[in-house]
Amino acid sequence: MSILVYALRGDARRKKLDALQDRIEALLAERAALDATPVTLDEVKQRVLTSIQSRAGNLRFVLRRALRTREARGLDLEPAEPLTLADLALLFGNEAITERLVEVVKPELDGLPEPVSEASYSARVAQISTELTELQLQEEREVLALFDAGVKAARRESADAALIFQVWSEADA
Repeated sequence: MSILVYALRGDARRKKLDALQDRIEALLAERAALDATPVTLDEVKQRVLTSIQSRAGNLRFVLRRALRTREARGLDLEPAEPLTLADLALLFGNEAITERLVEVVKPELDGLPEPVSEASYSARVAQISTELTELQLQEEREVLALFDAGVKAARRESADAALIFQVWSEADA
């Protein structure tokens, strides 16, 4: 009957596991920091402009209908609903409304982290995800190798159960 010895973090027998877990935690922290970064101002402008352009303005519909029919005599220029961004864009232009919205929020941008473009963000997230998957597979293989050597080592609480199962399935094959 073999006896399992529990190895705490820092134990020489789990040096490789500690290094893997440290790298995993560093990548998870980097991902969290990356998720907290704002997008660039140009991307915000483009998103606002796209949003404005995609909406049909209520005012445009009312004016067209009034100009094409006899409703112009009784036209109520106080619409029942508030003007939308699309309505304002119709009156002042998409770019002008977008620029004004950005001007309004610009003072609030001071002190925010440096913006990251969507392309850079997506590329780094993909790299992190790929590396995390490989490291987590290595981590579980190391936990099993230590166990086979009679050393019990704790997994991270956030270990991915699907990846653990994948490694166990490989070991059974």
